Amino acid sequence: MLLERLTGNGHEEDPLILLVTLKLIMERAKK
Repeated sequence: MLLERLTGNGHEEDPLILLVTLKLIMERAKK
């Protein structure tokens, strides 16, 4: 899953990227 990849490399990634991805997942879950 995308979340797994983000958490795996979350150390180098910006927290903003994680937040945006989470928001996208939440919006997709609504549909």
